[in-house]
Order: sequence, then C-alpha cells, then structure tokens
Amino acid sequence: MAQGKTFVRTVENRLQDPRDLVVRRPDVFKEGENVYVSNFLTRDGYATGLKHLVKLSVGMFMNPESQLKIEGGLEGHELGLQLLEGRIRVRCRKEGDADYQEFLMGDDTHNVFSGWKEAFYLPEGYEYEILPAGQVRALFFKGEAMLHPGRDNYSHLKDLGKTERDLAPAHVKANARPEKGEYEIKRYVVDGGAGFKRTIQASFIVGGPTGTNVPTKKVVGGITYHQKWMRSGNSDSEGPHRHPDWDEAYLFVQNTLGGKWLVDAIAENDGQLVEAEAIGTQSIYNRDRSINESFKVGSLDLALMGARARGDETGVYHPVDSCQIELVFFWLMGGWRTILAPENEGRSFRQPISPNTALD
Repeated sequence: MAQGKTFVRTVENRLQDPRDLVVRRPDVFKEGENVYVSNFLTRDGYATGLKHLVKLSVGMFMNPESQLKIEGGLEGHELGLQLLEGRIRVRCRKEGDADYQEFLMGDDTHNVFSGWKEAFYLPEGYEYEILPAGQVRALFFKGEAMLHPGRDNYSHLKDLGKTERDLAPAHVKANARPEKGEYEIKRYVVDGGAGFKRTIQASFIVGGPTGTNVPTKKVVGGITYHQKWMRSGNSDSEGPHRHPDWDEAYLFVQNTLGGKWLVDAIAENDGQLVEAEAIGTQSIYNRDRSINESFKVGSLDLALMGARARGDETGVYHPVDSCQIELVFFWLMGGWRTILAPENEGRSFRQPISPNTALD
C-alpha cells in the first residue's frame, strides 16, 4: 500500500450533547502523524447512558514506519479489539512481568469487505501496546468493559470449567492454532424472519445459542455483514430487539470504494472521507417512544445503545437498514448478564457456516 500523507497523533471526537446516541466521525483528519480517534465520548472516555463500555476508540496507522504506539493498562477493565484493515502488532504482559507476549494480526490483502476479520481479547490486570506492523496501513476499533467487583456475575466461567485465573490473551482468527493462544472465529447466518437476515462473525462471544469461543468476564464482540440477499430488501439487523442490562456500540463502514481500503482512501484524499450518496439508517427507540429517533450513518460513525440510554433502564431497540449499499458494522458489548440473550432470541434461527465460506 502506498504511504502518502501522515496524520495527526490524536483526534478528539466528543459528544456534542451527553444524551447523543450517534457520534459523527471527524470531517477532516489534519496533517500530522498517524491518527488515533480517541474515546469518542466525554473527557475520561465515559459516556452518559453507558454503564459498562468505556474508552471506545478507532485507530488508524497511516504511516507504518511511524514510531507511534497506543498503550494502556487494564485495571478493573478488559479489552476487546477488532481489526478492520491491514496489520498491527499487539504486545501485552501481566502488570509486574518483565516480558511481553506478542501477537501479529492481519495481512496486507483484505479490506473491510473481504475475508473474516481478526480480533483480540485481553483480560484485566494486563498492560498493552498496539503498534504498526509491516509496510501497510491499518484500521482498528477497540473498547473496554468496566468490571464491577461484587456486582458482576461470572458464574458462566464455572459452567465452562474455568476460573478468573484462566482468562488469558486471545487472538481470534481463521484457522486458529490453540497452542499459540489462538481461537477460531465463529460464523453463522441469522434469519429472524420478516426480512431480517444477516451474516455474523462472533469474534469473542460467551454463551447463547452459538456457544462460547473465547472465555471473557463481560466483553462481547463481533461483526455484522450486509450481503447480497440483504440488498434485495432484507434488513441488516436481527429485527427490532434490545439487550436489557447491556451496553452496545456499532462502528459502521460502507462499501463505496470499489474494493479500495478505507484507510488508504482517507490518506489519499487529504484526510477526508467522501460521504456516500445513499447511507444507512440506525433507529433507536424504547417501548413508550420517549426515545424515538433515526440517524443517517456512514463510514466511521458510531452508534451508542446504552443500558441506561437517557435514563431508560429497560434497553433500547436498535435496528439497522442499509439503503442498498453494502454495509458492515463492528460491535462491542458489555453487560451484567453473563449470557447474551436478545429479547427476540426465540424468533431467530442461527445456522453455523464453514470457516471457508466466502462473503458474497
């Protein structure tokens, strides 16, 4: 990939109003050194309405030769990371240890819309670094789930034959090698009936009808793909549903670049991402319609569905429609319950699909 311009070290993208439910991406990434769109939320990374998810961030390594690294520590938090494009290195170690474990993620061929995406989970008590790898740019989405000792319920770990001490760094990918700390991606088609059909990649999931691939305390993550059948009238979403006691965040990407990498398009257009003529719709509402809004969403917009959005503790419904353009959204969740169970669970059919199934 051509390197082109480099970009700013940090871009802060704040909520205009702490009650906002969708956060727009910055219009222009100014010239500087790489891009790290940090926190998206309030000054310390916490948003009104979210109980569990914090420090939601998008990273863009525009210049692979840069020495920039993103680092942090997980005291009372656990980390979920989804790689959208390119290659990155993740280095991590338990706090107090001398040596790092290192994980190489991604490749130099897949854009957001081709191939299954790699992901990474890191439990509390670790420190980490995220760095460029190789000679390609990279784009990733990460967030942390805040743990609440004494209030969270981790009984699912016992059901899995695990304890909290068994939780470890997990690299989620296709053709995983368990002896290397790698976990296999879970993939399935969801058919919710009445026009709701989609393909899911479960990056790190705990319980529910699809089982468990990565044991975690409370963070859950994956990807929803908009495929050919959806462009003929089906919704991207599982039908109107909600997750009481869970926070959820969607990061959207539209396929308007004819196979070109999103991160390259931004780099080669003076830091700007041209908006599509037809963009997706994120609807967010509750049962009594005291929350009842729809938002137009495009690439790198972020939707926030908080467990207590605008004070409502019952959860908000959050269907997505794509307006006939291929759409992907990367999602991260965190919540009180150990088993993920959307309200319409009984109305959906999940068909597991092979790791070699093409996205078409």
